[in-house]
Amino acid sequence: MRAESWASVPDVDDERIDPRPVRTVYAPFEQELAGGRLFVHTRTDPYALVPTITRTVREMAADQPVERAATLEDVRADVLAPDRLNAIVFGGFAGVALAISIVGVAGVLAFSVSGRTREFGIRLAIGSQPRTILTGVLAEGLLMSGTSASSQARLEALRSRASSAATSRACVCLARCRLRWRPQSC
Repeated sequence: MRAESWASVPDVDDERIDPRPVRTVYAPFEQELAGGRLFVHTRTDPYALVPTITRTVREMAADQPVERAATLEDVRADVLAPDRLNAIVFGGFAGVALAISIVGVAGVLAFSVSGRTREFGIRLAIGSQPRTILTGVLAEGLLMSGTSASSQARLEALRSRASSAATSRACVCLARCRLRWRPQSC
């Protein structure tokens, strides 16, 4: 006869800095396949202490392996590396998109100015200052840029709202799946 123990536990993710819903099975400590973790606080170079710590651990338990010695800064950097790469890539794409949009607005303004050369000539002949004409053209460009940016911001807000609603439903589903002993579909 096999005894089973069931429990409902809150969502806990002690493996990552950014918490995500994951399926977890808790096992008794005696059945744990992986060893524990040893943290050492030092004011000197931590990697210089690795041989000493390894020797001390081996004296205490000869069959206990010591592997992957790393500082918490190294672990944090490894965990955040994918997010940092994503930020750099998306930032690069955003810069390219910004450059394309600037070139597009400049092209539309150039086309508008080339079509209005007669109007500008007449306005100059009447006595209008070149500065006034230039200010009007620049104001037209800012109006086009502002209109475009505000419409893009509204569309992005709608997309973000729809995406977060779908993501929250998926997270709730994953959280329900996590409490089951055997993985099943939601």
